[in-house]
Amino acid sequence: MRIRDFLERSGCEVTVWNVEFPHSSVLESRSMMRRAREHAGQFDLVICAEFSLQLAAAAWFVARWSSAKLLIDFFVGLYETHVLDSQRVQKGSFKAVTYWALDWIGLNLGDYVVTDTLPRASHLQRRRIRRGSVQHLPVGAPEWAIPAEFSPHDVPRILYYGNFVALHGFPTLLSGLNELQSRLDFEFVVVGPRFKGSDYDPDLKRYGLMPRTILKDSIPEDLLQREIGRSDVVLGVFGSSRKAKTVVPNKVYQGLAMGKTVVTRASEAYAEMRPLFDGTLIEVHDLSPAGIADGLEVAVGRAMESSDLSGSLPHHRVSDYVDAQFVTVWCQILA
Repeated sequence: MRIRDFLERSGCEVTVWNVEFPHSSVLESRSMMRRAREHAGQFDLVICAEFSLQLAAAAWFVARWSSAKLLIDFFVGLYETHVLDSQRVQKGSFKAVTYWALDWIGLNLGDYVVTDTLPRASHLQRRRIRRGSVQHLPVGAPEWAIPAEFSPHDVPRILYYGNFVALHGFPTLLSGLNELQSRLDFEFVVVGPRFKGSDYDPDLKRYGLMPRTILKDSIPEDLLQREIGRSDVVLGVFGSSRKAKTVVPNKVYQGLAMGKTVVTRASEAYAEMRPLFDGTLIEVHDLSPAGIADGLEVAVGRAMESSDLSGSLPHHRVSDYVDAQFVTVWCQILA
């Protein structure tokens, strides 16, 4: 949607092919090739959208039928998602190898490849055997992520939301919160799939965090905006994987856009953002309990001392940063 919205705002005519066979990439690929023949010569650029790397070969076929260029949206890789992040697929299994191969095919079929951060683009570039650089397009924040006024509260409120895959490092975060509670009082709000989050109830009890923790199931965007607005500190990711070290999660952009102090593990992915969000973006370099607690303590102090980021300024800061990079990349692609 981010790429599509930008192209439409830039005056491009965008045709969207909806998925006809969501549960079968083979049938969907056949459908795409059939439609390619029907629409031959109609496109200048074909985009294999996010979460669609299994269809990259079919997208290449569509592009060839129109003598068009092919762009691969590599914001989310199959192998990193199913094998490394969720760990639902065992490393070295046939399915894992298949995901790796589909990623590699998509990466090397595209005339252009885009991903979400510069470090991830550099990593993909090293895996790419054909000419052409991999570019990065920041994720940014949705339109609803704007600062909002909510009633003040005495106890700092720290918000974690999302899921509980290894990327997010939830157990590591809990060890830091355990250390933090010996230094200051706070309220810990967890929003995520309750049936998965319940796996961590024993850790919350063991650390004595349960009395100060509010657990909520996944919620729609309007309620999520309210939760972020009511919080003082928004948490990013604390995992140790390569992706955790190179990604800027959606919730980091959303928290910053809403004027919140955000705490997340340090990453070179933030190099371009540090000057823009100095004071509200707190990076943790030491993922020990004490290191995380130090970062959280600094963040809570800044959040409680200052709330002078009013109006829509933080949101515009994020959107201006994202738009500038989109313009740079698309000027090269659409030239």
